[in-house]
Amino acid sequence: MILVFIENKTYLTKILSYLEETHLPYTTDLDIEYDTLIIAECSNRIKSFIQQNTSKQIIFLTELEEPKLVKHITKTTKSSKNYLLHFREFCNQCTRIVATMPSMVKWFQKNCKREIVLLPKELPIINISKSNKDIFEKYHLSKRNKRIVFVDYNYEHLDYVTAVAQKYPKYQIILIGYEKEYMMSRKTKEYYHTLPKNVIKQKYIDFNIYSDLCKVAWLVIYFYTTDLDYSYIDITLLFKRQLLLEYHFYYQDYFINSKNAYLFHTIDELLLRLKKIMEERVANLSDSGYDLVAQNSHKKIVERWFQLLTF
Repeated sequence: MILVFIENKTYLTKILSYLEETHLPYTTDLDIEYDTLIIAECSNRIKSFIQQNTSKQIIFLTELEEPKLVKHITKTTKSSKNYLLHFREFCNQCTRIVATMPSMVKWFQKNCKREIVLLPKELPIINISKSNKDIFEKYHLSKRNKRIVFVDYNYEHLDYVTAVAQKYPKYQIILIGYEKEYMMSRKTKEYYHTLPKNVIKQKYIDFNIYSDLCKVAWLVIYFYTTDLDYSYIDITLLFKRQLLLEYHFYYQDYFINSKNAYLFHTIDELLLRLKKIMEERVANLSDSGYDLVAQNSHKKIVERWFQLLTF
């Protein structure tokens, strides 16, 4: 019997749907006898439960914790060091740790003496029914100009947006993101109020809206953020759009520069890579990006779930 002890209801129901498709017996009743425990959070309640059931096989799904983990890995504060210390202790109480990205697998292998498994996230279902004409009208886009989608969710890189928009005034720059003005630095506020006229601000985003914009985009520039689900990048790849990514350790061993995406560190590097793409001096990597995620279909993920639950 498999006990699923996940406090996040949305994620819980997602995992239960996988289990039902594997036809393996499960329960969410903490009083039922079980052999294998599936968890997805590092909460005090779950920690206490594990300590009372140390003889069980414990599978830790790290998808929910990964954004927090990434945030603390990139910091050197005392609170981050304490978090990482307690997190490692928690992981070492588990039997099998399941991560969603190669970079996370690498971190766990280095920090935990447990079995580490890679299980990618399932691909999202993208909206492909809307005609381009409807999209142009809904988002007030020009049919004449090429469109670049710029994902800067918290307005942390408006200097990059400005640089690209000024360099290519004939392109429409669709800026996805927003930040409250009282939360902006003085410099960010200056960029925000002086954005070039070819920048179109799209403050609200969901999968359907992003799918619309990707469908009519020529290229996507994406800055890493823990506030957006990774599925937004998957949508980009499924639409076979050229992808320029800010370099981040989370993408290590997954996105390979000049193989399945183009990575950049600075404004100058971004502009150089963009120039080469526009002049067709480098390869179009959209097919390679698509191939990277094509195998993560619902059917394939369910098959891997069955394997995952076999000890």
